[in-house]
This record gives sequence, structure tokens and C-alpha cells, in this order.
Amino acid sequence: MGKYADVLNSATHEDVSDERLICFDMARIKKNPMLYPVISILITELAWT
Repeated sequence: MGKYADVLNSATHEDVSDERLICFDMARIKKNPMLYPVISILITELAWT
């Protein structure tokens, strides 16, 4: 339940924190009002770790 239920309720877990390079298509994500805040938080969290 919640605002991001469709985005965050996946049946599988993907851990990308150990990858050497992660690329996000921000131009495409920016057009999606549901994904943009979630991906922005994810990128910030990955940068801090």
C-alpha cells in the first residue's frame, strides 16, 4: 500500500550496491512523476554508501 506500492513491491530483490558502475537514464526518469523521487533517493543513498 502507499504511493510507491507499484514501484517498490517487487517479488525479487535487486542489490546493486556492489556493482562498479550503475547508469540511470535521468532524462527518461524525470518525465515519470512516480519514479523520479524514488530514483533520486536511491541515487543519493548509493552515493552515501
